[in-house]
Amino acid sequence: MLKSEFSLRRALASVVLLCSFGLVPTGGAHAATTDWDALGGRDVVTTFTTDAVNRWRKNPVLVQFAQTDDAKAARLVVFLVEQFCAETGGGCTYPGKNMTEAHKGMNITTAQFNALAEDLQFAMDAANVPFRAQNKLLAKLAPMLKDMKGR
Repeated sequence: MLKSEFSLRRALASVVLLCSFGLVPTGGAHAATTDWDALGGRDVVTTFTTDAVNRWRKNPVLVQFAQTDDAKAARLVVFLVEQFCAETGGGCTYPGKNMTEAHKGMNITTAQFNALAEDLQFAMDAANVPFRAQNKLLAKLAPMLKDMKGR
């Protein structure tokens, strides 16, 4: 197991545990109204999602996705922004396929899923998304692995 894969797994497990026990602070009087707001809304989410997709296209662990052309990558960004918006209370309706259908035949491994999550986290860091908001999004995405894996 790669060191980064281990540390990412440990971080995701910690986030899931903290969220399940309600130990992730929710902020004070100036807290964002929704998790979507905490991520920074559409402009920030679009920025970090574009960055993440570009990272995925260059990541050697994700070599099967490196062949994605610019038009497909741009379309993926649009769908992911809508999915993140729907998952985090931004009032969007995700127009795409469910995770099982969307990833059918891709045979995504746990290592690839972790690489996707890690690159997404790097992109959120670069966009100055607060750590708490990052963890909440990652905690919502982590259960999707079972729907994507080996399909």
